[in-house]
Amino acid sequence: MPSVKKDTTPGMRLVHLYWLLLFTRREYSLSELSRKLDCSKATVLRYLSQLESSPLGAGLQAEKRAGRLYVRLRSSERPRASLRPEDIEQLLLCRDMVWSLLPPRLREELNRAIAHSRALVPDPELVVDLERRRAQPWPKGAIDYTAQEEAFTRLLQAMDQRRICRVAYRKPGDEQDRVHLLAPDRLLVHHETLYVQGWRFWEDDPHRRARMTLALQRVRGVELTEQTCHEEAPPLGHTFGIIQDDPFRVRVAFAPSAACYVRERIWSQDQRLEPQPDGGVVLEFTATSRPEVVAWVLSFGATAQVLEPPELAREVGRIAQQIAAQYLSPSDPER
Repeated sequence: MPSVKKDTTPGMRLVHLYWLLLFTRREYSLSELSRKLDCSKATVLRYLSQLESSPLGAGLQAEKRAGRLYVRLRSSERPRASLRPEDIEQLLLCRDMVWSLLPPRLREELNRAIAHSRALVPDPELVVDLERRRAQPWPKGAIDYTAQEEAFTRLLQAMDQRRICRVAYRKPGDEQDRVHLLAPDRLLVHHETLYVQGWRFWEDDPHRRARMTLALQRVRGVELTEQTCHEEAPPLGHTFGIIQDDPFRVRVAFAPSAACYVRERIWSQDQRLEPQPDGGVVLEFTATSRPEVVAWVLSFGATAQVLEPPELAREVGRIAQQIAAQYLSPSDPER
């Protein structure tokens, strides 16, 4: 169930809260519930009080840890649930969309879990074909994550248990692994690549922390520690770039041949599109990663031109000249 909208009524927020606690069977912090319900923490506490005073609130438990309130709903009875064949179809569609990103064993576990879900279809005559593909990923330069399967599993375990890990990581150009203390809290998918994101800690300074994003294919090993981290993950910024550095504004002019592609997509939540007389478009957006913007602009070739900021335009121009120099000989008349 998605997060509620700003114009949702209090009654629907209360239903959404009960749905989260009943069917996800996990605990939520007060801050997390406030974000999901799009209301204040005081309002969430009022909803919890209403649930607690009703028959639906049997099993509602609240616990305060490290100054934060965590809530969950425990019940001795399992909810009587059933699935429609259409529900399993949707699960299969999601499976097929992420298939190319998963290591072999996780693919098997996913297939097994979906097969078990057929037991929740009330009519045994309604058979869902698990083998038929509903979607076909078409990745360019797909990554084989087989070597990261164990690390992938441990990272998921750490997320569920809020554990801090020692992550061995090797960046391009490094001859040895670097070990980071990381409390992973989510996986990101970007350009057919999996990234793990979380809070980084330092052993020599327990109070120091920072957000860190690691490419999964460069993770060499994961060791779970006994330390836990209950710090919430900040909301993802709706800006251009998976690397979250200081934000900056960018303006790029696109030729008519690229304008349709640009207009069809959202590059940042606050983007602006300025149609041009020749059919082109100028895109203005917020970015947080200069290298990603540079690579993205260059991918359009001569159909894109950086207008602002000036230093970014100069950087793209310098790289474009270096690329041209690799293809033009000294005697080439076009040089």
